[in-house]
Amino acid sequence: MKLIKQTHLVQDRGNSQRIHEIDLCELAAQEYVVNFRYGRSGRRMQEGSHTTSPVDRAQAEKIFRKAVKDKTKKGYYDPAAAQRPPVTRHARDRNIPKEEATRRHREKLLIRLRAGDARYPEWPLNRAIWRAGELAFKEAAPEILQYLLDPKSDALRRHVAIWALGRCESQSAVSAISTAFQNQREPAANRRMAGEALRSLLDGSDRQTLIDAELEQLPGSLQKLARRGPAQAVVEELERLSRARPRVHLETIYSAYFIDNEHTRPAVIDFCKTTSMDSDALWVLRALYKAAVFRFDGQIFGLLAHKFETSAVTRRFGGKTKNYYRWRTWRTLRRMGEEGHDEWIKMALGTLVPFSTADSRHGSFSSYWAFNHLLYHNSRVYRPDGSQSYFVNRQSLHQTGQSAYNEEAFPELWDKAPTALLHLIDESDLDLIHVFAVRALKRNTAFLSKIDDPAIAMLLGRPVEATAAFGLELFDKRGEAKAEDSDLFLALSDSIHQPAREAGWRLIDRFRAELGPRSDFWVALAFSRHQDTRQRLKNILKTIPPIGDTGRLLVGRLIARLIGESPDDAVISDVSELLLQPLGAQTSQLGLGVIRDLLDQTGSLYEELAGELLLANPTLSASVPSDVLAKLLAGSTESARAAGVALLGRLAPRDLAQRPELFFSLLTSAHPDLRAAVRPLVRQIVSVSSAFAALIGESLLEQLRYRDKDDIHTHLRQLLKTEFQEYMRDLDQKEVLKLLNSRFKEAQRLGTDLLETHVNPATLSLGQLIRLVNHESQKVRQWGCSFCEQQLPVLKDDMIKAVRLLDAKWDDSRERMIELFGERFDRTDLSPAILVSICDSVRPDVQQFGRSLITRFFDDRDGPEYLQKLSEHPSVDLQLFATNYLERFAADNVDRIKQLTPYFVSVLSKINTGRIAKARVLTFLEQQALNSRSIAEVVAPIFERQSVTMAVENKALMIEAMVRLRDKYPDLELPVSLKAFEARAAEVSDAV
Repeated sequence: MKLIKQTHLVQDRGNSQRIHEIDLCELAAQEYVVNFRYGRSGRRMQEGSHTTSPVDRAQAEKIFRKAVKDKTKKGYYDPAAAQRPPVTRHARDRNIPKEEATRRHREKLLIRLRAGDARYPEWPLNRAIWRAGELAFKEAAPEILQYLLDPKSDALRRHVAIWALGRCESQSAVSAISTAFQNQREPAANRRMAGEALRSLLDGSDRQTLIDAELEQLPGSLQKLARRGPAQAVVEELERLSRARPRVHLETIYSAYFIDNEHTRPAVIDFCKTTSMDSDALWVLRALYKAAVFRFDGQIFGLLAHKFETSAVTRRFGGKTKNYYRWRTWRTLRRMGEEGHDEWIKMALGTLVPFSTADSRHGSFSSYWAFNHLLYHNSRVYRPDGSQSYFVNRQSLHQTGQSAYNEEAFPELWDKAPTALLHLIDESDLDLIHVFAVRALKRNTAFLSKIDDPAIAMLLGRPVEATAAFGLELFDKRGEAKAEDSDLFLALSDSIHQPAREAGWRLIDRFRAELGPRSDFWVALAFSRHQDTRQRLKNILKTIPPIGDTGRLLVGRLIARLIGESPDDAVISDVSELLLQPLGAQTSQLGLGVIRDLLDQTGSLYEELAGELLLANPTLSASVPSDVLAKLLAGSTESARAAGVALLGRLAPRDLAQRPELFFSLLTSAHPDLRAAVRPLVRQIVSVSSAFAALIGESLLEQLRYRDKDDIHTHLRQLLKTEFQEYMRDLDQKEVLKLLNSRFKEAQRLGTDLLETHVNPATLSLGQLIRLVNHESQKVRQWGCSFCEQQLPVLKDDMIKAVRLLDAKWDDSRERMIELFGERFDRTDLSPAILVSICDSVRPDVQQFGRSLITRFFDDRDGPEYLQKLSEHPSVDLQLFATNYLERFAADNVDRIKQLTPYFVSVLSKINTGRIAKARVLTFLEQQALNSRSIAEVVAPIFERQSVTMAVENKALMIEAMVRLRDKYPDLELPVSLKAFEARAAEVSDAV
């Protein structure tokens, strides 16, 4: 069997395609059959035949054509065909001319309106009324008016009747609609719709009166602004109102749209763009959307359609509501397109323009319903899914975004409005929209043959490759270029399309002589968004640099645009190179005002350019004002700061000495490069001006004493030791001690470096010696200890204060001082009070030293004093040490024992410590109490208290002591008593 011909047909069904293939095959000579296969794409095909037995070729061809025609009538099409057959809503009307079909539909609609609710339940009356409004079917207005006037009509019917009457431009309905508008019992939605209808039906003074009445309802602060502007003030006042009175604000937004003048409209647009769908404003957005559909306001309609499409589903803005408005947007556009409505282009433009690359979801726009229908309604490969939620790509070949046929909805309407396509290209940066618009424009050869130069320049300048390439095609067809076409040369050289830029460069080279005096032309090239175009300009100006007034004008305009537009860094860098190299000779006339303007801009490249311009201008650089220098030296980049230092270097050292404040700020700058760069200049100035050295040196010393970053402090210390060495040589001892006592390490290090040469030990007070001995620096502590050894008379003159040296917080200092006090001080220097004060130290090693000194210099005459003062110390070791003096200086002395009561209580109250001291005190007290009743009366309360409060470990000993005291002094009050034991006979139980 030989295949003669085959047709492959497809039919779109939701998410899938049905395939039908028809074959005409030759079985033998003059014997032919027609077979077919069908099924869903990707599944096993069912087979059949249109010929039960072979037929001749003519009959087979006839059967083949009929089979193809039958399938085409059912919606199948050949995907390889140049144009997909348009989808017909009603197959039964496909052969009827459009005008006749419209006439029949209106007749049926009028019959339906006259029938009321009694008949046609499958065609609801409200929908028929709404459809009449969509068609602007004026003949139906009397019938619709009756439904508005009918008292039996519910709110919904009155609403659709008002809408339809407004659309039908029924002047006879003005009175009834006015009544509904003024009726406070009418639902708010109906009154708003009545207002829209009146706004449409009235004209002239009547319409203005209606709007003025709405103006009077605005809050007082807005009335004047809504009448006279400016628009920005209206926006700001509404924002303030939204914070103060949110509910009034929402009502006012709708009123602002009803007024809709040049002052209130920007506020409504801002509201539509910025308001969240998950807010109380949802009802206002819905009301604005409905009003925009009624007015055919493409901008507001498109903004809100975009918001409904792109906003996420929330609690308030549910999925059903979102889908309703998505589908309604396309339904509105589709019905207007089917009717060929004059306002369709405006509404379609409004729907497409708000979309941008920011709306891409994972690189796709497939979920935007109206957007995709407008662009791909007739596409063979990009079709809606079965759930009517998004579009799906049927063929991977469509990924290029190109097609050879009209994919968009209603291409015939776009063909009638080529200027709208240009507007769409100008307003949108989305490549999908550009591909469609360019394809549609290319069909309109008559319009393109008359397209003007500004339109071509606009196409060349758009940021989409396909559009810029199309602009180049149109430019090539427009005829011979002339020097007067400089605007087109600029558009070509700044185009995103590389071949267009190359064409622009060729034309600029060709007409270079004629374009030479045009400084504005060269400025525009200098600010091109493409680096290769800017580089071409550099090469041109390096070859033939402009001179005279042209050059000066070019320099002025370049700087003015730099300051006025704040371009990106790459452009600033290239323009700066132009100014400094090919135009360098022309910058000598620049004044300080230009330099200050550059330094006032935000950005490091402006600072660097200002510095380079100053360096290149001998006149200005010879006497740079301090404020200009300060800004350069405080620049954000090392290059700018280096330029400032270079400018400083051009001044004489004595002139520089007159700017101490400037140099102090440089030497303490946060930038290491600036601090390092300025040091050679400082050395020059210091060598010729001692006053400068003294002033800056004093300021640097003061700065060193305050908190700052460690690297700056390190720098200041090195600076003072080197560049300011002469100043530091004469530094007062008081200042060195201030450095030593500073909280900051670098200041202390500088003081340490100066200690040996600048401090005289003989002039130091005892307090100063103590601070040195306690210094954080080991070197300083060593010097302090040496100074103390040299100044013994100073220490001996104030021993009470001198013993503080022994309490130094550093171990090495304490060891040196203990050694000094132990070897260089004798009994005459160390009185009992001094020795006790040494023992009062909190440091164990100092206490031990104090005890050794007491033992070493002990005199019986001082025993009571030692006992009394040592007993007052809380240290366990000193309390134990004091027990050595109890027998000698407290025995049999009731008054002294009474004075020592706190000491006894303290020792006996120790828990798990001072065991020996407690035993000694307990033994001493018991013996003294047994020896003397008067002492027993003092000791008894101590024993009583301790027996109740002390730890268990000595409680038995305490009780035993009290028992012995009771035996000796039966009448002494003690918390113990003796009881005789009762003897009992053992109990014997009877044995069973």
